[in-house]
Amino acid sequence: MADDVIKIDINTKPIEEALAKLTRPSAPLMEEIAGILVESADQAFEDEKDPVTGQPWVPLSEVYAAMKAAKGYSDKILQRGGLLALIQSDSNETEAIAGSPEAYAAAHNLGYEEGGIPQRRFLGIDKIAEEEILDAINAHLSKAFE
Repeated sequence: MADDVIKIDINTKPIEEALAKLTRPSAPLMEEIAGILVESADQAFEDEKDPVTGQPWVPLSEVYAAMKAAKGYSDKILQRGGLLALIQSDSNETEAIAGSPEAYAAAHNLGYEEGGIPQRRFLGIDKIAEEEILDAINAHLSKAFE
């Protein structure tokens, strides 16, 4: 991923505690976690909800929704084939990252008041992703003791 993008560290206490139990870094584990982060973003697009808070995204304005419909776009707030297709993952021995180098991804994820774009967060860890990450960590820990 590009170095000039906004980096958002997402941590939850259970995930931090589980990761602290690891005795050595693990590239395969981090790769699996990065994949889970991308799946969480995909689910946010499907549900049109903030993955962290569970709150629905702000609807499109009537004018913008009508413009999209006239161009043949779906009624989805953000298009799965557009912004979602640009979500990338990366990982190494100690980090798992999911995001996009596109500026408009940050504008939607964080909101861009000057541009009239409300926050529609799609990057984050929902409860399902948190459980999947914890399961991956626990499976990794179990393998270490085999």
